Amino acid sequence: MDALKRWGWIAGLLALGAAPARGLDLVEAHRLALAHDPAFARARAELDAVRYQRRQAVARLLPSLEARAERIRNRDEVSAPGVQFITEGEASYYSSEYALDLRQAVFAPAELARLRAATYRLRAARARFDAARQDLIRRVVDAYLGLLAARDGLALARAERRAVARQLELAEARLAVGLGTVTDRHEARARHLLAEAAVVEATNRLADRRGALVEIIGRAPEGLRPVDPDHRPLAPDPDRAAAWLARAEAAHPELRAARLEADAARWALWAARGGHLPSLDLVASRRRVEADGSLSGPGLTRDNTDLGLELRLPLLAGGGVLARAGEARARWRAARQRLEQTRREVRRRVESAFRDLAGSIRRAAALAAAVAAAESALAGKREGFEAGTESNIDVLNAQREWFRARRDHLEARYAYLRHRVGLRRAAGVLSARDVETLNAWLE
Repeated sequence: MDALKRWGWIAGLLALGAAPARGLDLVEAHRLALAHDPAFARARAELDAVRYQRRQAVARLLPSLEARAERIRNRDEVSAPGVQFITEGEASYYSSEYALDLRQAVFAPAELARLRAATYRLRAARARFDAARQDLIRRVVDAYLGLLAARDGLALARAERRAVARQLELAEARLAVGLGTVTDRHEARARHLLAEAAVVEATNRLADRRGALVEIIGRAPEGLRPVDPDHRPLAPDPDRAAAWLARAEAAHPELRAARLEADAARWALWAARGGHLPSLDLVASRRRVEADGSLSGPGLTRDNTDLGLELRLPLLAGGGVLARAGEARARWRAARQRLEQTRREVRRRVESAFRDLAGSIRRAAALAAAVAAAESALAGKREGFEAGTESNIDVLNAQREWFRARRDHLEARYAYLRHRVGLRRAAGVLSARDVETLNAWLE
């Protein structure tokens, strides 16, 4: 039985070793970006900083306990001529004092307003972090699709170079037997050089797109999954710009953050005005004084306990409270204007993204038909070339148009996917589920 188990483990390990390595799909790229993207890590750190700011506001309303210790050298000189029962003379000795002070806010309207402002700032920071998370998804998708498009573009450029090289060979062969012209050969050679330059450009573009994805996920991408060629563009759901505007108004994180920042500024104004209001604290202290000596000779120890309420009423601060209130009022007005500006920007981005997506669907369909038409035209030119009714230049022109149509259609398909993600980001509803949906459209 042990031998069977051992052979089972060996067979399992061999099966794992023989299995092909899993390529980098969109879900895995998103997972890596969450862990390694510097911009997202910075957004998380900024959220943590705001959390600590609120904790500071809470701490100002909680009890504070302070311990103190002093060691003092004393020198007493007493002179009381004619007064009995008072020891005259000089004495030098050391004394120690130990104290424990407790303070608890009982009535602190300004600090309560600061806490409310900090709470709204924390909620706004969480909304901004949500926006950063959606931006990360958008950047990962753009980088991933950009790398796929660059890889397909390089393959297409190489295919065009091979096709042009074939036409160059045919032109030279026909010229050698007297069936072609020098012009055909020169034209084919020029087209071949242009195709070679296009391959160099596509190679550089591929390296740049690869670097853009590495910048986000922190590692070299291998085994990317291409988009399923059978996938057809789908209309947005819902297919009305007004519905997406309503979604953005209700859920857009940047709009939520702007609203919460305006609320925080309003409470900050109340905190600044609270500088005119009284405050009440509960104070308690326990002190012990130990003296090594005194003028009369022996040392002494004294314990003291205090418990009471401390009322503070600001009377005059040189106009500082009024100046801080004026600054807070101006910042509140600025926050309200920033909210209105954000609302208008969100509306414009949603409408623009909806138009881009709708246009990309129509463009992809038109270019698909253009590819089919250019392919038919190229086939006709090649047949005419073989029959002698078409020149090599005609074939090269038709071939160029076919590859151009294929390249444009390829770019339109990737643009559709980017615009689909862009619409959801513009509305503020982009999530990891969208990454899974888009990942299902890959081969």
